Amino acid sequence: MNKKELIENIQNLESESESSNYRLGFEKAKYWCLTLASNLEESEAEKVEVSECVAEWFEENKGDINQAMYNITIDIHGNRHTTEFEKWFSDSRNDTYGTIVRMKDGYTIKPKRWVVKKGKQNFYFCYFKGESLMPIWVHDDAILFDNDRKNFTDKAKAEAVATLVNGSVKEID
Repeated sequence: MNKKELIENIQNLESESESSNYRLGFEKAKYWCLTLASNLEESEAEKVEVSECVAEWFEENKGDINQAMYNITIDIHGNRHTTEFEKWFSDSRNDTYGTIVRMKDGYTIKPKRWVVKKGKQNFYFCYFKGESLMPIWVHDDAILFDNDRKNFTDKAKAEAVATLVNGSVKEID
């Protein structure tokens, strides 16, 4: 029961006695209960932030989420992961089951992000070094890859950097 439901239930309570003294006491108690309930802070679970592909899968499967999680686990075991959701689900760095369960309490969709990639190689832009503005790159096999590469939330800025370093822009999850 949430705060709103509690207040509505208290408001709908009615005295079951004909005694005026009883009803007076009942109304005083009801008033104090409403006052206390109004002062309660709504405790909301922190919403988990997920990519658009995870949100889409969740919305398609939330009717029977337990069966859907079982099915996806069986479907991708030992198979090539072709969809963005399957890649996310099979990535051991993600708390996939925990995230999906917490999504029942609400979620937000991560803002789109972009990176600047160098040619066909797996090098990604990190930052410009010194006054010469020499670009520093990181390979995606690097241990701290996700922390090292520059993630842009503004596509126009990513495109501007890509132009400066002769790279390309790639959207990421």
